Amino acid sequence: MRLPAAPRKGTAAAERPEEGTLLRFLTRHLVAGRRGALIGLTALAAAAMVDSGAARATEGPDPWQLCPSLIEAAEQAMELPAHLLQSISKVESGRWNEAEGARLAWPWTVSAKGKGRYLPSKQAMLKEIRALQRRGIKSIDVGCMQVNLKYHGDAFDSLEQAVDPVHNVAYAAVFLSQLREGSRSWPKAVGHYHSQTPKLGSKYRRKVMDAWRQEKRLAVKKALEQRRAQVAALEIQGPAPAERPEIPPPPPPVTVGATAEPASRRAFGGIDYRNLFGLFD
Repeated sequence: MRLPAAPRKGTAAAERPEEGTLLRFLTRHLVAGRRGALIGLTALAAAAMVDSGAARATEGPDPWQLCPSLIEAAEQAMELPAHLLQSISKVESGRWNEAEGARLAWPWTVSAKGKGRYLPSKQAMLKEIRALQRRGIKSIDVGCMQVNLKYHGDAFDSLEQAVDPVHNVAYAAVFLSQLREGSRSWPKAVGHYHSQTPKLGSKYRRKVMDAWRQEKRLAVKKALEQRRAQVAALEIQGPAPAERPEIPPPPPPVTVGATAEPASRRAFGGIDYRNLFGLFD
């Protein structure tokens, strides 16, 4: 994520918060109804034991789940389209997770000079960033959402805060929402998240839109699988013994030439309840 190198004519660059004013910036751009959701995002981080002062490489929260869980909360807090910020994060810092069989955003990702590195811990990440800065490199993308330190670094109180998953994700969510307000279009906002230079923004936008479509398909597939599992569990379990209804008499025989309906369909006025959940192709 970086501010535009060459803004389009007539397009103002997105507002960038002044040094040390991140929390005021967030509050200013959240309506009252969203404020509680942002507090919920912070509470989620606290529950996940996110430690902004020390590395948690082998203990504490699973780093694979830090970005996805916080991004999901941020999407709800900012009322962003479902899975959009998640898709951006996978394009920005996505790393293949063998167990999940998918790319997930990695919190300790650093990119500079066209090269990205997945570090094992926050402490290793900070060490890498400081080494790059000693070499005079200023344009460095960090964290779940790859916030660029050259253009956005002074929004945070410290480097440690900029790479902290909570602040990193919260800032990116507000920034994307603000870009949407300026462009009146989510696809345009996505392109501007990367750059307002048309060629760079357009290429990035297509990449994220493809990832977003895939993310939505996976979400639908997962929801269907969960519904199927719930229905299957209910069918196996059946009603509690004390609540078992008396067995009704058998239905009258079907007259010759008539078509018999399945019991599951007759019971609901001709609608087969099982097909409501896509249980049968």
